[in-house]
Amino acid sequence: MNQRKVSNPLGLAVMAVLQVEESHPYQIASTLRTWHKENSIKINYGSLYTIITSLEKAGFIEAKDVERDGARPERTIYGLTDSGQQELVEWMQELLSVSNKEYPLFGSALSLIAMIPPDEAAELLRKRIENIENRINHTVLCLSDCEKQGLERLFTIETEYEVALLEAEKSWVEKLIPLIEESEEFTSTWRKLHTGELDRVPLPDEQGEH
Repeated sequence: MNQRKVSNPLGLAVMAVLQVEESHPYQIASTLRTWHKENSIKINYGSLYTIITSLEKAGFIEAKDVERDGARPERTIYGLTDSGQQELVEWMQELLSVSNKEYPLFGSALSLIAMIPPDEAAELLRKRIENIENRINHTVLCLSDCEKQGLERLFTIETEYEVALLEAEKSWVEKLIPLIEESEEFTSTWRKLHTGELDRVPLPDEQGEH
């Protein structure tokens, strides 16, 4: 992937909002929530102002006006620059076309699963399935609410993608649990690590010697 001047996905979302309408920070946050983007992009005012500063410094957005409303603090209204428009399009093209290695926390946990005894790991994975099912149910309800509100499916496909990922993970974990509980070959070294028969994980050229 190209090295972006601003790499936080919130920056991409801000530029998308400003492509539709010049806005002040509070309005940008409100628009993103109206679009239900908080389900896929972490939004808080602290990080939003930091991103806006970064985008302005990079030349992707610029102050267009200052809004004054009675005794309320002034609000700077921002707009997208030509450079920002180009960055928005190129970044979107890259994200949609290029598959990149990501480092999810669950993958990190799986890479170190041998640190937990097999039986305990299996039980923890059962709890994970329950958690996934709850998340799926909650997300499906959110999709249903969006549909009832008249939000076009085009603007919720990232939530459909989230459900698909959760369902795929649930299916995979459901297959992993019996492998842990029933396959002696799979857990042989793993169990020895927790019974004291091994004091470390054997290196690849050592495997098969024990």
